[in-house]
Amino acid sequence: MSALLSTSLVAVALISGQSAHAEDAATISSAPLGVAVTRANESAVVRWAPPASNGGSAITGYTVKLTGPKLVKTIKVSARTRSANFAGLVNGRSYLVALLATNAIGNSEWSVAVKVVPANMKADVPERPIIESSSVSSGSATINFSLGNNNGSTITLVQYSIDGGKSWVSAIANPIFIPNLTNGRTYTVLLRAKNYVGFGGVVTKSLKPIGVANTIGFIQPTSMIAGSADQVLQTSADGGTTTFTTTTPNVCSIVAGKLRALAIGSCTVVAHNLGNATYNAARDVSRTVIVTKGSLTITLLPLVSMGLDSPDQLISASAAGGINVITSTTPAICSIVAGKIHPISVGVCRIAIANAGNSSFSAAVDVERAIMIAQFTPTITARPTTTASPTSTAKPTSTPTVGPTSDPTPTATSSAVPEVAYVRLTDADKASMTDHSDWWTNEPQSHSWVKFVSAGDTLDLHYRVISGTGTVVSGVTVTLRTNPGGARFSGNLNAVTNEDGIATFSFINSTDSANAEPRPELPSTMNFWDSSRKVSPEVKYDFTPTVGATTEHLDRVWTHTVRAEGWAPPTLNKTLLWSDEFKGDAGSSPTSSNWFTTVGDGCAAPDNNCGWGNGERQTYAASANKLDGSTDGNLIITASRNNDTSVTCYYGGKCDWISGKLTTYGKASFTYGYLETRAKIPPAPGAWPAFWMLGTDVYTHPWPLCGEIDIMENLNSAAYTNWGTAHWARGNGSHIQGPRANTTTLATKLSEDYHTYGILWKPGSITWYVDDFPKYTLYASDYASSKWPFGKNADDAPKFYAILNVAMGGQGGTPDPSTTSTAMSVDYVRYYSVDGVGTLNLP
Repeated sequence: MSALLSTSLVAVALISGQSAHAEDAATISSAPLGVAVTRANESAVVRWAPPASNGGSAITGYTVKLTGPKLVKTIKVSARTRSANFAGLVNGRSYLVALLATNAIGNSEWSVAVKVVPANMKADVPERPIIESSSVSSGSATINFSLGNNNGSTITLVQYSIDGGKSWVSAIANPIFIPNLTNGRTYTVLLRAKNYVGFGGVVTKSLKPIGVANTIGFIQPTSMIAGSADQVLQTSADGGTTTFTTTTPNVCSIVAGKLRALAIGSCTVVAHNLGNATYNAARDVSRTVIVTKGSLTITLLPLVSMGLDSPDQLISASAAGGINVITSTTPAICSIVAGKIHPISVGVCRIAIANAGNSSFSAAVDVERAIMIAQFTPTITARPTTTASPTSTAKPTSTPTVGPTSDPTPTATSSAVPEVAYVRLTDADKASMTDHSDWWTNEPQSHSWVKFVSAGDTLDLHYRVISGTGTVVSGVTVTLRTNPGGARFSGNLNAVTNEDGIATFSFINSTDSANAEPRPELPSTMNFWDSSRKVSPEVKYDFTPTVGATTEHLDRVWTHTVRAEGWAPPTLNKTLLWSDEFKGDAGSSPTSSNWFTTVGDGCAAPDNNCGWGNGERQTYAASANKLDGSTDGNLIITASRNNDTSVTCYYGGKCDWISGKLTTYGKASFTYGYLETRAKIPPAPGAWPAFWMLGTDVYTHPWPLCGEIDIMENLNSAAYTNWGTAHWARGNGSHIQGPRANTTTLATKLSEDYHTYGILWKPGSITWYVDDFPKYTLYASDYASSKWPFGKNADDAPKFYAILNVAMGGQGGTPDPSTTSTAMSVDYVRYYSVDGVGTLNLP
């Protein structure tokens, strides 16, 4: 049918006029086109169109030949004739008709032979075409058809319409390819055929083109403070434009693609992508952001002493939110009138500024200031506005005359809080510091000092308070503001200066050496915060001194808690309760007595968590988890690119990857003790291997309420780093994680060799181990108001199960297109009790 149809349509195109092709030498013409025969009673009518080429010589005539059983009839007609009639035929008998064209050179080849069966019934329009099959792809559709009975007249034209018959397009081939369609729109395709009698009936087919699968990658927005700067929402998609809405407009809004925090609460952001001409609309992705109140600080410009004859002094105080309330705490000396200080009598005027905050900010710390009210307006001497700038990080060789930075010889003492106060470490304390750092300055005369403190040691600090005129100030309270960062200190934060102006503080460092930083190899200022990670910036504790409301001209101390000299990790008294050494025949599956095999992309019940909550691109299958059959025994979890279109995922179309996931859910769970694996992680970018735990109540107390403990987790974009993290819920049910220092960075890539990853889990704490070395500890006592699910005391009996898996893509990163497979090798998983603490729970 295809060749006949194509020939007929070419004839239609050329019926209106014939053009000769000039050639160097004339040849015979091509065969006539569009041969069609219509039956009649004991006769048949033949019609045709001229050849596509006359060969360079004009057509002189045509020969029409009809053949049948014991019959051959030939009719010769002129070049202008386009039809011929054969009579004397037998009704019901089949005949074949063909033509050739003649020019001055000779006869053409015979045309395609066309069958006709004469009958006493007149020829009729053809039957409707038959749609054999159809298919769709992005922006197009294909229809494969066959022709029904021609009802006595050769079919010369097939047409289709996609607009309800308003316009028709001629089919030039079978199957019919229909381009320029809109993905997701349903089209009704009409199909009809025509012979010399006319058009036959119409057959219809509904088709909906589909685009390529489209997925939104949505990087989790971070928690925000109400009123803070708008947060850029970061997404990626295969195609189309991603837009955002929020289902919590009272808490947050979307402004120009950014997230704006409006009030405290839980903000839900939804990302949408309708796709484009190539890609389908993506499944919406939602993220939750917790909006909390911001901390509020009152900024006050300096005040000057006044006389009883002075005009009222404006108090210039500002805060990011709330309303500043200014009061005088010495109403007999001064009062506040329209935001100004009004002097009343001679003495010390003290004012207090409070701000209770608002829906966006918590209450600010009250600010207090004191000025002298004298009999007459004092003569004001301007304070220097510049100081000598050091040209290196070495200590300055000279000090500004506005105030001393070394221990002075007291010339006088004062018990009043000075307007300008220098809060300085004594020279003896400075000598014990590693060095000072000039990069931090609250004022040009302020310095930051670094102190390495051994775990378990006592830290003594001595601060001297001096007025701006060099007078030692005694009898005033120095308060140390602290910024804990993983270290643990205890001691009194308030001390009163003695007759030499010195306030003495003593703090006990109770940080466990297991949680402290490695001892520095060489003295340094701040160099241990570089990428070498010799000392992390987390196990620290910062002290900032203040005198009254004064925070100017001070020496700040940054401490790093390092392990005690000669410290070695204690040996754990372990008793093995459960293990899998993964021994067995090569290619066999791990034992079902220990492991439950997870399959699918997370969408199915009871998980109901498509993409496992991270937009992951793999589906899990049992075939990905196999033993290697070696003497020692290893489990190999392999992630492979998927080429099977029948294996589909939540994001539409076939899954990108097939990988493996094993859990002990329903097989064994663990309460406290020591759980460890020895493994070598996959080396491929975009791989996201993990050894982790979930509470067995995950299906009744959904994440994060059930709790999660990540023992080994690696994003291959950080090939040297292991994440060890716990996830659980705040008091309001929102997500929280800890500890702050939750990474361990090794000297070589984790994928280059086997390493052991474990946790020592006790009531009230979790300690992470890498290669048998404790790295850091999470304490329940640091999160007293949270819904701690890991057990606070021996009476609690939480149950957690273990998980091994290799995820691919999503928030784990983008796999390299050249990667076809990657694998994690697991030597063993072992569970111990430690000092008798640890319970194995079996079904």
